[in-house]
This record gives sequence, structure tokens and C-alpha cells, in this order.
Amino acid sequence: LFWVAESWGGHLSLVLPVHAKREVTPLPDGYILRFHAGLEDYQDLLRDLNQAAGCLEVIK
Repeated sequence: LFWVAESWGGHLSLVLPVHAKREVTPLPDGYILRFHAGLEDYQDLLRDLNQAAGCLEVIK
């Protein structure tokens, strides 16, 4: 349900991988995901996020 995209000014749920740059406190290597929850049913969005989380590789 989440589209990988920047904001279109609409009502759809979006996710965007971003590289955050911080000088005060370094962040771990990798991506930070920016989420925008749209008007879809929240239970559908949670199912989508849980399914995606199950596909992530665990970093040790």
C-alpha cells in the first residue's frame, strides 16, 4: 500500500529512503525511511508494514 515516492500532495501512503546527515550525533550506516500515512485503512497499512518488516535483513 505504501508507494515509494516523494510527496505528491495527495492522500496516498508513501515511504521514502533518505540519507540523513547529522553533524552533532552520527547516525548508523544505512537508510532511514520516511513514512507518510495516507487515508487507507490503518489495519491494511499495519499489515503492509509488518509484511515489509518480515522481509528486512537483520543487522548484527
